[in-house]
Amino acid sequence: MIIAVEGLDGVGKTTVSRLLAGRLDATYLGLPPPELLLRTTALFRRHDSLARYLYYLSGVAATAAVARPNLVVVADRYVASAHALHLHVTGEAAEILRNLPLPAPALTFYLTADEQSRRARLSRRATPLDPFEQALNDSDMFRDAVAQRLQAGPRTHVIDTTGRTAEDVADAAVKIWDRAVGGGRDTSSAQ
Repeated sequence: MIIAVEGLDGVGKTTVSRLLAGRLDATYLGLPPPELLLRTTALFRRHDSLARYLYYLSGVAATAAVARPNLVVVADRYVASAHALHLHVTGEAAEILRNLPLPAPALTFYLTADEQSRRARLSRRATPLDPFEQALNDSDMFRDAVAQRLQAGPRTHVIDTTGRTAEDVADAAVKIWDRAVGGGRDTSSAQ
C-alpha cells in the first residue's frame, strides 16, 4: 500500500515523509528510489527530456514493486510528481506516458506552503536551485500548472505547512490516514 507525499520543492516533503513513515511503521522511499539513482548528467537535469521522464516513471514502477497489501510505503514523490515534473515533455511518446495505467496510491498528501515560506526554505538549502526549481520560482504560470497536476489525483488531501513544524504536519497526516483508511495498520506489534 502506498501513501504518496507530493508538493512543490521547498514545502517539506522529505522531512514530513520520513516522519510519517516512522509514525506508521512504514517503509520510506524517495523518487527515484536509491537503487535507481543515476549519476547526474545534463540529460537528466532537463525537465523537458523524454529520457528523464522515463527514468522517473521507472522509479514509480520500482516503488510500486516494493509495496504490498501488508506493507505500507511512504513515497516522497510518486506518480503525480513523475508527470508534473515533466510538463514540458512533448510528443506522442509523452502523451502515451501520461496515459499509462500506473498503480495509484491509497492516499496522497499534497503539501503546500505560502510562496514566501517555500522560497525561504529553498534558500536555506546547501545546494543551488536546479533548473526545475528555478523555473518554479521564475514563472507563476508554470508553478501553478505543476501544483495543479500534483494535487489532481483522487484521494488527495491538502495540508498547508506554512508556520507549522514537520512534526505537526506528520501528525495531521496520520489523523487523515486513520480516518481515510481506518488505520489500516497493525498496531499489535507496536506496543
